[in-house]
Order: sequence, then C-alpha cells, then structure tokens
Amino acid sequence: MKQRYFKHILPAVLLTAAGLGMGSCVNDLDIQPIDPQQPAYNIDQNFAFAYSLLGSEGNLGLSSDEDKAGFYRTVFSLQEYPADGVIWQWQENAGIPALTNLSWDNGTNIPEWAWLRLGYDVTQYNLLLGNLAGKDDAESVRRRAEVRFLRALHYWYNLDLWGVAPVKEVFDNNNPVPKAGQELFDYIVAELKAVEPDLYAPGQAPFGRADRSACWLLLARLYLNAEVYTGTAHWAEAREYANKVLTDGYHHLTNNYKALFMADNDVNMAVRPEIVFPIRQDGTRMKEASSAAKFLVCASRDGAKPVMPDLSSSTWNCLLLKSSTLLKFFPTLDDVPYLKPDDFKSDYENFSRQEVIAFDREHGIGTDDMVAKAGDDRALFYGGVGGGKHSVSNDRNGAQPTDNFAGDKGLRVVKWSNLRSDGKPASDPSDPDTDVPLFRTAEAQLIVAETYFREGNKAEAVKAIAALQQMRNRKDLVTSAKLDADYLLDEWCREFYWEGRRRSDLRRFGKFTSSDYLWEWKGGVKEGRGVDDKYNTYPIPAQDYKDNPNYQGFGGVWYK
Repeated sequence: MKQRYFKHILPAVLLTAAGLGMGSCVNDLDIQPIDPQQPAYNIDQNFAFAYSLLGSEGNLGLSSDEDKAGFYRTVFSLQEYPADGVIWQWQENAGIPALTNLSWDNGTNIPEWAWLRLGYDVTQYNLLLGNLAGKDDAESVRRRAEVRFLRALHYWYNLDLWGVAPVKEVFDNNNPVPKAGQELFDYIVAELKAVEPDLYAPGQAPFGRADRSACWLLLARLYLNAEVYTGTAHWAEAREYANKVLTDGYHHLTNNYKALFMADNDVNMAVRPEIVFPIRQDGTRMKEASSAAKFLVCASRDGAKPVMPDLSSSTWNCLLLKSSTLLKFFPTLDDVPYLKPDDFKSDYENFSRQEVIAFDREHGIGTDDMVAKAGDDRALFYGGVGGGKHSVSNDRNGAQPTDNFAGDKGLRVVKWSNLRSDGKPASDPSDPDTDVPLFRTAEAQLIVAETYFREGNKAEAVKAIAALQQMRNRKDLVTSAKLDADYLLDEWCREFYWEGRRRSDLRRFGKFTSSDYLWEWKGGVKEGRGVDDKYNTYPIPAQDYKDNPNYQGFGGVWYK
C-alpha cells in the first residue's frame, strides 16, 4: 500500500501515519500488523494511525479497488446509495445496482467491504489498546479513552447497518463473539459512558481528536435510534445528551453552511465550532487518498466541457443528485433553476471559467441562484452551463439494472468543495484539504427537535427547528401547522443530504423499505416501489458467516 501522510492530530509529536498494510478478513486475522513484542511498534505513530483509518483507503485484497474499501466511503455507500439522494452513475460497477435497487444479498461486495473494514479497524484499535494497557499517565489514559470511543463508533455502524457486531476487546487469534440488538446497544452505551470522563473537555482537544461532546453526540444518536435497535424508545435520553453538546460552552451552529464543507474548515473559526468530530484530510500529506474528501469532491464533479465554475479538483463524473432531494427545497421540479438540455449549444463547450460564471449569472442558473430560489443556504446544487448538459430527471441509458445513467441525468451537488472560504488556493488542486464533519452540532439541534416532536411537544420542536433554519437563512420557516413527521424527515434531509446518514433517518421514520415514501429506482423501478423489510439491514457476509461458528443464530432473515 502506498504511504499516506496524515494531518497532525498531535501537535506535541510529529506524526506521519504510514499506511500499515491492510489484510483480508476479520476472522482469520491474516492482517499482519506490527508485532507488539517488537521495538518497531510505536505508540505515538499508531495512535495517529488509529484516527487516520477513518479517512484513508483500504487494501482488503481488492487490488485496484482499494480506494473503494476505506471506512468512510464504504459506510457512505451503504447509507446513501439505496436512499433518496445519491445515484452512482456507473451501474455497471459490481455491487452498485444491488444498492441502487435495494436488492443486495450475502454475497454483495460493497457491504462485505464495509464489514471487513470495520473489523480491520477494530483489530488495530485492540492492538493499540493492548499496548496502552497498564499506562497510567494522563496522556495514555486519555488516548485509551479515545481509542475505545473509536471502537464504539465502529460498533455503532455495525449495529445500525447489520444489527450485529463481531465484538472483540483484545488482539488475539480467537474468533469474535457477536452481539446484537439490545445486548449490543447496551454494550456501546456502557463503553461510551465509561470513557466519557477521560476524554478532553469540549473544545480542548486538538482538532480531529474526540472530546466529550463527540461522545455525547454518539450517545444521543444511539438513543435517538434506540426504538429501531431494541424496540424501546429513549427520547428523553437522546435529548439529554444532545443538549449536553448544545450547552457545552464551545460547539455551536454557524450561519455559513457552505463553509462547513470547504477546504479551510479546519482553520475557519466561524464554522469550526459546529464540527464536533471531523475526519481529517490533507491534499499534500494524504496524496491520492480517495475514500473520504476526494471521493466526495471529485465524484460529484462533471468533467464535460465547459469547466464547472467551482472546479478545483479532478473530476470523476460519478455521483448524481436524485430529484427527490430537490423536492425538499422546491415545490416542483419546474421551479428548479437550471439550463435545460435542449438549450445547451455546442458553442458553449468553448467557454472559459469566467465565461461560465458570467453566463450562469446572466441566466440565473448558478448555485447562488439555486440558493436564492430555494430560499435556503443549504441548496448547494448546480445546473448551470458548466460541466455540459444537466437534467433533473434520473433516467438510465437502458432498461437493465446494470445500464448506466448518462452524466446529464441528474444535477450536480457542489456541497463538498476543495475551495477555501478565504479565497486562497488549497494545498493541492487534485487532493482536497476538506475535513469531513462526521458529527456536527446541527445533529444535536435536530435530535432535540425530533425528541420533542415524538413526545408530542410540537411547540418546542418548532422552536428547535426554527433556530436551525434561521441559521441557514431559510425563508419558509417551520410552523406548528406545517410540522408533521414527513416535514421533520425532510428537514433531516435538507440539513444532512450527502453526509452518509440518510438510510438511518429513513429507517427510523419507517420509510426506508415501505411503500409510504418512494424515490427514483427504489425497488428497481423508475417510479420506486416498496421492498421486503429484510432490506432494513445488511447480511453478515457469506464467507465470514461460514468461517466463524459463533455467528450461528445471528444471521437473521438472511440465513433462515
């Protein structure tokens, strides 16, 4: 694996988290990490490596597909591709149609990659925890708490996506023992509460390291979804921990939504306090790491001529916007400002970047026009002349599930950017500096709103949503008359589209598999249709289920 460089999380130590080779399987432990008995094991370096695992690529025996097997890209794929916001243009790619159409099975590759990656990361965390055992100095105690937090975060993804996790707390050759449902939920909650006192106080950690507010927000997320995981709601507990974040004295909402996702979000103090826990990225020191920010920025850009006005990185032409998300911002698709495909002329392909900007401004079709027409700063979509033809429709090139989507069959999302808010150039034009906000204060705000709504206190729910919407300069503010469950689910989408969580929200509202809410290609048809409830979760990969006898009885509907 190529060497990766990780932005400094530990100012006191010059850290370069080298890409320590990744292995093939959770169960057989063929991964060959550094031997803890050898002097080569460096705790400082491996502590930085523990964080870099969130944003680096993965080598799970996939050869050229290592960029697709990183932590963030795999969980993003499982959360967003089956939902109502993202289309991966190239349906010919293995595993993609199964996610698009909600038709996966225990042999689908992308869920397997995510399962293996989570297991690999946990193995590395256990190895590091073994080397930190017995050290009672303040920094070692804090590091141990942070690594346990990272492990609990990974187990939360297991709980949310599979309903089961291969739990281990030590680095050895024994098979993991699965926990599921209530038992897994209780285990993660207990882990987080145990480490909370030893984490940095809010706002005191070097940016990129977990503090108590990150722990509180993960607890709030667990409690928010508790009814899904265990059958028992915990609305009051979810609100309790969300309020801890909102009143921690450091984290707060920003009124510059766009800058949250720009290349200088780590140093822009107007937005940084909203980012509770980021995945650090660096275009110079993490060259060609394509599983987090580069994936989000480059895959959403169209390289067709003329150049898109915000182009600051390479273009992959991969991610398109589903029109269902547009309808969270506009009454109808006819209200969306974009250049219609029939109005695009071949001469436009020769436009310079400045000519593209001028043309978009003249015709009212740029991203600023999109934001203005939507009356919401969060409508960061692009349908101007840059990047060639665009359409709000999401039509395949043919009738088969593996038929690709043409590049003009969906608008582009420009939420994720490698531009800086201060106008200075990013460190590299191809590899973004943009840190990925994995947890944001806005999540705590909406958790407060949702829990009040669930308990029947609509007035407090309206107050919490309105406070967020005002920071996003939304013109059509929530009212008690407007607020119902569908409105609240739409607000989660407006705030967090394309941030790797949509499936979880849809599932909590009972909309992910049901026919109550349909979107493009749900169930494999253009108009959408409901699917079997088994698709609320993913199956344990067939090979792992076969290799580990401990999984017997934990396969759910997939192994009956």
